[in-house]
Amino acid sequence: HSIRFTVFDHDVAGSNDFMGLAIVKRSEILKVLFPNGEDNPINDGRHTFDLKLEGRSGAEQKRVTGRIYIEVMHRPVEASESWDDAKLPSINPSKPTPRK
Repeated sequence: HSIRFTVFDHDVAGSNDFMGLAIVKRSEILKVLFPNGEDNPINDGRHTFDLKLEGRSGAEQKRVTGRIYIEVMHRPVEASESWDDAKLPSINPSKPTPRK
């Protein structure tokens, strides 16, 4: 299992341009948050991933040069709440969390 990010710019006039894509595997996320396979995550269950954008084809790859930073947070859902009711903190997308 993995999470795929497809990134486009936003054009006021004309169509939005493909900027690249990035994929992070679930196993990679779990390895970083739970390095020893323990029940408690490290770093308060947070980690910022630095992902290099890639093209969809070989020729397109030469034009793609960007990166995205995503912050992943592990928070177990309590037995008394559902995923819909889970209160997750908001992340300000304009200010990425500094890397540790």
